[in-house]
Amino acid sequence: MILYHPLKDANHCIYRMLSILVKSPSGISLERLRVIDFYHIFPHLLASISPWPSDIKEYKKHTRNIPSSFESIPDKRRLFYELSAIHKQSILTLVSKSILDKDNAQSGIATLNKENIPERILTTIENDEYNNSKIFEVLTKGLTVTSWTGRNGFKDRSGLMEFIYDE
Repeated sequence: MILYHPLKDANHCIYRMLSILVKSPSGISLERLRVIDFYHIFPHLLASISPWPSDIKEYKKHTRNIPSSFESIPDKRRLFYELSAIHKQSILTLVSKSILDKDNAQSGIATLNKENIPERILTTIENDEYNNSKIFEVLTKGLTVTSWTGRNGFKDRSGLMEFIYDE
């Protein structure tokens, strides 16, 4: 039996990252993009973030309506780590196509060159039902601007990445 999950699909990851970047403020860190992509795949895990960041508290109400997943996720940090290889491959593909700025990517910033994205893909992203949902708004408008580093930053609250070495 063959099972498919978008977690292991690099092409799906590229689409998700493009969707996030098209709808987000310009120039977000690659590690933030990776975390947002993780919650794109597993939006039901947004409800487990505690305490919710106070600077984006208006988005918390949207996380209450996310249905539970049918899949069991025993260790989200390990799952995020396993996803890192797909993230790296996807980012390198976007850089190789000049969709992400190479110099900024080397500095850890995802800057989109929107003019290099085929119009058909942009149209698909714009018409994607999920990309126009309140959950996606939490990802692209809330998580892109919330406090990120240090104790009580989003890296700490999510539990996906180490934060103690942040500057």
